[in-house]
Amino acid sequence: MRPVAAGPGLGSCPRPCGCRPVNKPEPPTLRAYVNERGVSVPPGAAAIDAVRAFDAAEADALAMGTRRLTDSRGLPIAAESPVHGGAIYRLLSVRESSLADASADLPADASADLPADAAP
Repeated sequence: MRPVAAGPGLGSCPRPCGCRPVNKPEPPTLRAYVNERGVSVPPGAAAIDAVRAFDAAEADALAMGTRRLTDSRGLPIAAESPVHGGAIYRLLSVRESSLADASADLPADASADLPADAAP
């Protein structure tokens, strides 16, 4: 087998066709999924941008902390995380902090504090 020499201006392609390597342009949008619905966002967008493309009210709720964002495995993800093509996000509700604070004040067995005639 003899080596193939590249001609002038033919680039570094070792094949006999002499084709030039093609630089693939960055895709104009990335496809991501929020609650199973596909959305398109520009490269460099954050996860909250994908949520905003899904539903602006949900993005506002995420920014206010009344919603939480997870990845496809259910692991928490920061709203500022960069989107990658094919990313899957899920939005979850966050309980009111006042309810969480109230339940934190209860003893482990709250029924011990009930009167004897009270039915749990």
